[in-house]
Amino acid sequence: MTRVLPARQCAAQVPALIALAAVLLCAIPSRSQPRPALPPPSASPAAPAPSAEATSPPENAPIGGSDSPRRALERFLKSARAGNFEVAAAALFTVRTSSEEMHELARKLQAVLDRRVPLTAEHLDKVSDLPSGNTQDGMPDDDEIGRVDMPLGSEAVRLHRRRSPDGTAQWVFSLDTVNRIESWYERLEDRWALDHLPNGLLVTGLGGLLLWQWLALPILFVGALLLGLFLARILRIALRLSWRSELGGAIVERQLGPLRVVSTALLMRLLVQLLYLTASAEENVRAACNVGLIVGFMFGLWRVAEVISGRVQKSEWLKARPTLVGVMPLIHRLTEVGIWAAAALWCLQELGYSVTGVLASLGLGGLAVALAAKNTLEHLLGGMTLSLDQPMRVGDLVKIGDVQGTVEQIGLRSTRIRTQDRSLVTIPNGKLSDMQIETLAARDRIRMNLSLNVQYTLKAQGLRELRDALLACIGKNPQVHKDRIRVHYSNLSDSAATIDITCWIDTSDQDQFLDARHNLLLSLIEVAESFGAAAVFKVSPPGK
Repeated sequence: MTRVLPARQCAAQVPALIALAAVLLCAIPSRSQPRPALPPPSASPAAPAPSAEATSPPENAPIGGSDSPRRALERFLKSARAGNFEVAAAALFTVRTSSEEMHELARKLQAVLDRRVPLTAEHLDKVSDLPSGNTQDGMPDDDEIGRVDMPLGSEAVRLHRRRSPDGTAQWVFSLDTVNRIESWYERLEDRWALDHLPNGLLVTGLGGLLLWQWLALPILFVGALLLGLFLARILRIALRLSWRSELGGAIVERQLGPLRVVSTALLMRLLVQLLYLTASAEENVRAACNVGLIVGFMFGLWRVAEVISGRVQKSEWLKARPTLVGVMPLIHRLTEVGIWAAAALWCLQELGYSVTGVLASLGLGGLAVALAAKNTLEHLLGGMTLSLDQPMRVGDLVKIGDVQGTVEQIGLRSTRIRTQDRSLVTIPNGKLSDMQIETLAARDRIRMNLSLNVQYTLKAQGLRELRDALLACIGKNPQVHKDRIRVHYSNLSDSAATIDITCWIDTSDQDQFLDARHNLLLSLIEVAESFGAAAVFKVSPPGK
């Protein structure tokens, strides 16, 4: 309800109202007297501000100096990101406010530019580096460096060329841009952190991240790691249920480690959204997370290759193709090298490096390495030749020069042979490819030679019967190959007739051959004794 004052009280207050109006009229400046501008930052506070005619040279006067829009922008960003807002404020068009408020405007503008304008290296290269700025945009004294999205449309961020009386010019953020800083800043998601955290935590560090964001990253990583361990098990169970074959089950069982890496990287990409990163910082963190995804994916692919390689080496298909048995280890190793080489190149590309330049550098480096490591490459190529040519395989009994033993390993550089004395002989593949390799394990049967000297106690008919009896004895042995048995008299000396016996034992195993030969010799002795012949045996070494 409105209160009505009596007429006497109103009349008593009229003089006071008249006095108050007089004071207000005296305080309002006259329109004919312009409001004096603040002195530039470099001028002394006591120095009077020059008039408009003195501060503004003619429109067509030559402009000197080496300042440019790009240099002004880079100077502002460098000072503001280092927390030196006093220097950064000099890049703002001066308005009627205190120096502290100008510092605050510089801080807010830096926050807006980092979050709303993608000031990457490619973007900065597009900003003019000429003292006159971009003369083709229709704005002779203004250059647009970006736009800020607002509800009613994007608004331009411009630099203005401020002229000095001495003919030089300095590029500063335009007055229109400075007036819009507050409205842009009010729409930042992390404004609360920027307004309440200490200034020491708001300094931009490595990768474009603020110091408080660097402190929060380890906490987020631990959280992503713990959640990733749980998520990886769930994903493995889902894969196991969807892939029920034997091969699929074996592959899924080996994917727990890769799933942990992939899950952690994915969760990290989601959790870093809580930090409200700037455009450049988000690009760097996203690249790091993508590297984790690439490593996890290639890790899983490597595990798949291991499972498939193991299954192929044990398969009946490979056993039916002996020539491929020795190649499989080499193929497996080359596959591993190829997977991780591709992962390395992919990661370098994700981090912003030129893959073409890396490959060119590797080509030049490879040529230098090839010249410096000629022998090593010779052995490497020799190992590849051995794997493809298949003169021997792991586990074969071989004879190479004076070395006889079992092949234990065919590496990329050398081959190791275990001798019968259990010593290990290592032969470089480069030399091995030029040597004569006798693969004793490749024999389908082993030859046995025997020379039997019979004294002349038997007549000629007895010698014929002895020969037939020996031939029949050998033919009855189940381990002797029946197609090729040779029993012949080969020599007559002064005291004995020599019978040469040649046969083949159906085995490629040396131990089985020794047992078969042992039994055959005993049987031949029994036959010779049954004829009453005095015999002396001379047995040649196996295979001779």
